[in-house]
Amino acid sequence: MDSYTNIARAFDVLRSEPGLNNSSSCVEQLSWLLLLKFIDDLYFSLPDRLSHFDLEDIYPEFRWHAWTGNAYKSDIFDLNARGEELIQFVESKLFPYMRTLGQGRGKGTLLANLSLVFDYLVNRIRSARSLVNVLQLVNEIDCNIDEYGDIFDRLMQELSSTGTGYVQAPASLVSALVEVSAPDAGETIYDPAAGTGGFLVGAARYIRQAQEGKQKQGKNSTSGFFACERNTGQLALAAMSAIFHRIEPVYLHLGDALMEARSTSVGEEQFDLVFSNPPFGGKVKSSIPTRYGIETDSQDLLFLLKCMEALRVGGRAVVIVPEGVLSQRSGPAAAVKQQLLRYFDLHTILSLPAGTFSPFTAVKTSVLFFDKTSPTVETWMYECRTEQPLSKKRPLRAEHLAGFISDFKMRYDSDTARKVPVSDLVASFDFSVKNYISRKKEEANDLVTYVTRVRENINESMVAMRQISTLVDGADLHGLPLHVRKMPLRDLCISMKHGFAGKASDASDVKLIRITDVKGGAVDWHGAQYADMGSSQYESFALSRGDIVFARVGATAGKSSLIRDTPRKAIFASNLIKLVADPSLIIPEYLYLYFQSNEFLDRVDKNLTGAVQLNISSAKLGAIEVPVPPLEEQYRIVGLFGEIHSEAARLTVLAEKKCLDLKAFRKSLLHTLFREA
Repeated sequence: MDSYTNIARAFDVLRSEPGLNNSSSCVEQLSWLLLLKFIDDLYFSLPDRLSHFDLEDIYPEFRWHAWTGNAYKSDIFDLNARGEELIQFVESKLFPYMRTLGQGRGKGTLLANLSLVFDYLVNRIRSARSLVNVLQLVNEIDCNIDEYGDIFDRLMQELSSTGTGYVQAPASLVSALVEVSAPDAGETIYDPAAGTGGFLVGAARYIRQAQEGKQKQGKNSTSGFFACERNTGQLALAAMSAIFHRIEPVYLHLGDALMEARSTSVGEEQFDLVFSNPPFGGKVKSSIPTRYGIETDSQDLLFLLKCMEALRVGGRAVVIVPEGVLSQRSGPAAAVKQQLLRYFDLHTILSLPAGTFSPFTAVKTSVLFFDKTSPTVETWMYECRTEQPLSKKRPLRAEHLAGFISDFKMRYDSDTARKVPVSDLVASFDFSVKNYISRKKEEANDLVTYVTRVRENINESMVAMRQISTLVDGADLHGLPLHVRKMPLRDLCISMKHGFAGKASDASDVKLIRITDVKGGAVDWHGAQYADMGSSQYESFALSRGDIVFARVGATAGKSSLIRDTPRKAIFASNLIKLVADPSLIIPEYLYLYFQSNEFLDRVDKNLTGAVQLNISSAKLGAIEVPVPPLEEQYRIVGLFGEIHSEAARLTVLAEKKCLDLKAFRKSLLHTLFREA
């Protein structure tokens, strides 16, 4: 008999129980019973893993086989005489004991999460006969350890399909988003609105399958999974899901991610990968200030900002948002999108079909994919289409997303996809995919429209130019005074050190930065490889915020990058020199600006030597003199450059857009002139 048949029959028994007349309550009660049987089967089936899970610490009398052993044998079990005794045992002994299992244990472990389940659930099966009938059906389930996770997943999917339980992303969508995000062993993964833990389990399953092929390569780092959820029922189900799938460590926190620090176990740590399917709509009682200086009471925007804040440098995020977040052109929504483009690479937007979250909600949604690597240059827009409207009976299926998955890396243009330059996005701050996909089908015949676009673009460019002029005029710009002191670079640095000479390796959690990882002055942390090094070597080559790495060899000699932030661990390769500025003499931002000047680069060129490969030694680099104004003046120069650079970048985007509009204008003009020909 199929194991799930017994689950379905047990579900029917519980539905007749007073107080359990909704599907979510029945699932909660059936799940804790199935969970205890699973723990017992795990104990007896995997003795080699006992030391890892500490299952031997559970007192024998509270093991499933001990307290259910005779409960279902009607010939020796008198329901009238012993039924109430069973209920009493569950409520006064079993549940209180299970709640103590997490005491004195590290958070995130299997037993800690088992304890959490019983912290947030109570026994609602009041009928002894119903409890015994369900115990009998669950006890008859005969499956291997790995099948329990599948049974629980199916139970959750069927609950989702009824529309009466908790809102969940369709399993096909979760699987697709996890696959294209490719979580890796050793990464920290976070969900600020975890629900029942679908994304965390999906990521763990992906990593486990990928690791099966990498065991021989020696890479077997343990990932850390972190989650916040404000609903106790959903958090209990998330803990169960983690246990059924044997995922450790999973740090689950009860709380509102918008109103508090992520948790004492997570603190202010930032993460490699963030997944989120937050609740749609809604407002908080009062606007909440964020790190990006944007105040809003929109729950949708606050969760998006939370995901942005939660990413470490080089990290990536996958966030489901309602369509309204993309279409709003002004106010807090536009401000959030502006910050998203400026500080993150919003490389992909996936538009989901209406009805994706049916039967829970008809809200149209999209998925944002962004990395904390560099500003956005272009965004690949993809519109997922289905042959028929989605509904409760016609859910989103894996084949609907197959095209998106296959094209994700290559980012092809097609009738459902298009690469959109950032200049188009900032022109309106309307990120709705349908606007850009449908634009490909427009005929170039609206001459008035293109004339208007060009005129508006010229006006915006003039505004940006006036802003730059204002900054320049008010800055009292001039060269540094002739009497400004000059000091050898070596005297301005606490240290100047060559990098790590070892090899790259997959079996590490330490990023190894080479000069090829520096793009546009910023480090591409996600693309950087890992270093093959022992922990004792790490401190000698560790990178920190404010360090400057300088290329000393080859055609890139003189190229540099200011480290503005780092992943958890990062070092630099041997073809680089790390400079740590002395903050009492010079600020790293000013020194980095000087490194970009022609004056400095000319001095570097004059000091290059080598017959086969040009290079500059630390000694010669350290001898180059640097103009050192007072610290106050250094801060003024850095601040002024930042403002002018920001406006210049804006002007560059507008210029690119003007070129595109002028090309479209030319086509439209030709069409107007010759349409009657």
